[in-house]
Amino acid sequence: MNPHILFVMKLLDNPKQFTKEQVYANRETASDANVAYAIYVILAAYNADTSVYGDYEDANFYLNKYFEVTGKDRKLYLDQIEADKQ
Repeated sequence: MNPHILFVMKLLDNPKQFTKEQVYANRETASDANVAYAIYVILAAYNADTSVYGDYEDANFYLNKYFEVTGKDRKLYLDQIEADKQ
């Protein structure tokens, strides 16, 4: 599971749970990480940062691209988000 993608999905689920500093830190860490398709992570994190102000569509576009390109199971991420809430 990609922690940067999980972070972005958590941010979209509840934008108030993270500070802008945490969002920027996630983006910076993602840009330094040696992970496949990091560009999608960076763009999703960037757009999720703007989603704090209400624009979720761009972030979801890049998340969809990430899952499309990697073939990863989005449901596993959603299940993890729910588990973390408990």
